[in-house]
This record gives sequence, C-alpha cells and structure tokens, in this order.
Amino acid sequence: MKFSKERKRLILAGLLLCGGGQGILINTLSVFVKPVTEALGFARGPFALYASLISLVSVAMLPLYGELYRKPWFPRLMLTSAVVCSLTLFGYSFCGTLPAFYILSVILGLFFHGTSITAVANVLNRWFGRNKGMVTGICFSGSGVFAAVMLRLANPVIQRFGWAWGYRLVGLSGLVLLTSGALLVCRVEGGGCLPPADDPEFQLSAQNRAGPELTRGQALRTLSFWGLLLGAFLISTGVQAGGSSIPAYLSDLGYSPDFQGQLASVSMLSLAAGKILMGKLLDRAGIRTGFACITAALMGYGASLILMRNSASAVFYVVCYGIAASGSTVLVSYSVATYFGRRDYSRIYALTSIAVNLGVAAGNWLPGEIFDLFGTYLPGWYALLLLGALVGVLLFLSCHDDRRRRC
Repeated sequence: MKFSKERKRLILAGLLLCGGGQGILINTLSVFVKPVTEALGFARGPFALYASLISLVSVAMLPLYGELYRKPWFPRLMLTSAVVCSLTLFGYSFCGTLPAFYILSVILGLFFHGTSITAVANVLNRWFGRNKGMVTGICFSGSGVFAAVMLRLANPVIQRFGWAWGYRLVGLSGLVLLTSGALLVCRVEGGGCLPPADDPEFQLSAQNRAGPELTRGQALRTLSFWGLLLGAFLISTGVQAGGSSIPAYLSDLGYSPDFQGQLASVSMLSLAAGKILMGKLLDRAGIRTGFACITAALMGYGASLILMRNSASAVFYVVCYGIAASGSTVLVSYSVATYFGRRDYSRIYALTSIAVNLGVAAGNWLPGEIFDLFGTYLPGWYALLLLGALVGVLLFLSCHDDRRRRC
C-alpha cells in the first residue's frame, strides 16, 4: 500500500506520541515505587496514590477533550501538552514530600489526554479508513515497544544514580518523543489541512461499509454503544487485573526476580505485536473476527494464570496478554468508527475511553481485595474465564442493533 507523505508523517507521529506518553511516562511509573518509598520514608499506599491521581484527573478531563479534539487549533494544544507532561515527570525528581508528588500528578492528569492514545486515535480517524485498523495497531504499539526499552534503561540508572535521575531520564526521553510527534501533527494539520471526503482511503470494502453517521446523542440510544462500553470496561479490568498483580503472583509461586523482569519485558513486546496483528485482522476480516479473538484471548489469559505453576505457561500468558490488551485500545477505537462513523467520533470515543480508564482502576484494585479475602489470586483467575465469556456476549450483542450500522 502507498500512503501520502502527510499520512506517513502522521503514522510516525502516532508511534512517537503513544511511545512517549503511555509507553514512557505512564508505563514506567511502577519501577519508582520501591526506591522512592525507601529513600524518602513514605508508606507505599499513600505514595501509590500519586499514580492514581493521574488516572482520576485524566478521566475527569476526557469529556472536555472530546470537544477539544474537534478544534482546528488542537495540534498547538498537543504540543503544549507534550512539554507540560514531560516536564512534570522531570519535576518529580525534585519532590521530597507527598503533596508535591500529588500536585504534579494533578497537572499531568490535566494535560495527559492532549498527547494520549485517545488523542492519537482522533487524529488517525481523520486520515485513515480502509487501513485504519493496521495503522492504529502500528501507532498504538509504540506504548509497548518504548516501555520495554525504557524499563531496561531506567532500572540500572535508578540502581546506580538514584530514583531522581530515573525520573529525569524518563522525563527528558518523553520530552524528545512527545514534542517530535506533536510537531509532526502540527506540520500536517496545523494549517487546517485535511483529506477530501472522496479520498480513496475512505472508500471502504463491503464488509466494513457502515450505515448512517450518528451523533453522540443518537449513539447513546443504541444497544451497540452500551454493549461496546461495557465490553471495553470489562476487557481493561481483566487485562489490568492480571498485569498489575503478576509480579506478586510470580513471587508467591517462587519465581526469581530475573524471571519476573524477563516476563515483563517480553509482555511489553507482546503488547506491541498484539496491537499490530489485531489492526491487520480488523482490516482484513472485520469486527466479528476481532471480537472472537478477544474473547478467546481473555479466556486463555485467565487459563494461563491458573496454570502458571508450570513455567511453560508463561509463553501462553504472553501470547494471550498481547492479544487481549489490544481489545481495549485498537478494537474499541476501530469499533467506534465502524459503528457510528467519523461525524462525532471524538465525543463518542471519549466516552468509551472513560470506561477503559475506569476498568484499569478496577483492575488495579480487585486482585488485592481477592487476595486479602481468599489468601490467593486463583479465584480471580477463574473469574477471568467467566469475564472473557461475558465480554464475548456483550461484543456480539453490540453487532445486532438495526438502529445504527451493519457490523
């Protein structure tokens, strides 16, 4: 396939933005918990709240960003957000009290969706149609690839020079990637340049051709929207539940820290590969096939965790994790565009993004509650099997609503 130079620049921009934002600034926060709390004498619970504040504030901002994504001057706001978010991570290196961490987290949450995966999805929606799934997967994969690289770099820096230099490394790396990506978007869209409506990229194949374009209000009155919304929430809950507790679970099973670190890095790479493969699958085989793959992957994800006493199950875990995680990102983004069209995409996708973020919060919280109640994570992994089946039911139900578009 051949893309125009504008589209090639936007693909590179999306890769850099997803890698610098979600990949580097957010996915590396967990490595600072132990060194910061030990050095400054904080309890882990209160310190962990600084990461939760980022999520809570950014979720609250999503409805506003759903409106801002439609503005012609948004690329300039994206560049501003890139600088603010990166400098916030750099600023953590100078914090010595919990309130200081909290204040910077609120600032990061306010600006995060200016450069987040949600922002990238809105840019891609304006420029891609026939190849949107594959391009979205490529761009979103940046979060996994750059996170894997940064995790390998940040740990040695923290161990040798201290946690403050770790934050500085993360902040400056994010600044380079995010500003580069934002500048590319400004170069393409800054002058109001958009592809024409009759662009060949928007001439969809028969299996992906949709019905009438819907507004947010019309979408809210459809079974498709609510099925997709609940499905997105449950997918992100299940994926995050396993991902957030896998280090403690592996430790309980007697695996070494080296094994845990290797599995974490490989999982990030699997995350990237899963997004690309899911995007390609959606373009070629359609949404129903994507729904089936996500359902199977979630159930396999739960089964792999149940069988994790056998180290060979780690391979099964990595594969299922990569595919399942693409459900709350690539699949949801693609489904919103297919179900409801491009007319009000930014505002509808902002609502599904809220569900995804709330699912992440629930996934961080539930495993600990299950462990405290039962003394083991296993009941939660069995629940993942049922959750996978429920997700499948919700997603396929969302395909059967004559009030919107053909699946």
